Amino acid sequence: VDPKTGELIFFSWRTEHPFAYYSVISGDGRRVVWEEPIPGIMKIPYIVDGHKHKSEGKPVIYFDPNTPTQFGIIPRYFDGSKHEVVWFESRACHIFHTANAWNETDADGNVVAICLTACRSERFISQINLWQPPTPGGYGGGVTEEEYKTEYGPPGSGDYTKQQPDEPFMTLFRFDFKTKETQMTTLSTIGSEFPVINFDRYTQPDLKYVYGATTAPLTPNTGIKFDGIVKTDILALIKRKNELLSARQLKNAGGEGQWELGVQELQSMEKHTTQRHTFGPHTFGSEA
Repeated sequence: VDPKTGELIFFSWRTEHPFAYYSVISGDGRRVVWEEPIPGIMKIPYIVDGHKHKSEGKPVIYFDPNTPTQFGIIPRYFDGSKHEVVWFESRACHIFHTANAWNETDADGNVVAICLTACRSERFISQINLWQPPTPGGYGGGVTEEEYKTEYGPPGSGDYTKQQPDEPFMTLFRFDFKTKETQMTTLSTIGSEFPVINFDRYTQPDLKYVYGATTAPLTPNTGIKFDGIVKTDILALIKRKNELLSARQLKNAGGEGQWELGVQELQSMEKHTTQRHTFGPHTFGSEA
């Protein structure tokens, strides 16, 4: 629900083509946009292949790390007969939940980019769907013993191959309408999920903080668990990113739009932008 207008914005889907639909209901209950077919908004590279499941023993659904993740941008009052979806791509990744999105405007009020904060992982989280085979390309299945022993570094360097692939990290996506580039910036070295912002329909969205459930350390053959809460000052981190960018001290670290602060800078910023509370010896989650 948009706290400014009271509009309810939602997506729905069916099992027949065109599958996905977009709707907007006004604050007084009118159908402003109703079940407008769309070709998708966020396309995560999942492959559904029953033939390989039978012939090669692959899971029916698996994650393809070689296919980019796509993001579709549409106007709020989307009309398929008048508007087109503007597509952006990023390095293959998995996203369960987003925290917030907003317009970035220039001095004249023109929208120059869309910003999105979301919990991003390098692949579909292995600790989900433990009944699947524990293969690197599997749809879940848990981490293998070999993967469990692998030592990963903290995120923020731009080299995503060296960070824990199953850990979802709060990330800023910036979709630039002029360059058509997707810029990614890691905003936390703490793995978290289920991000929320502090707002209701009677107040303005609070873009300053994002709250999330922290993920517990990974263990073999165990489902994902959550062990605490993290509060992150998103605005302070984005401000620092823009300062470094203006001073030409930020570079496209990985060549795929990774405009990262750097591990040392991110960890230094976290000392005054991040608060973490751990529940204690108990963790909460699902063994499946």
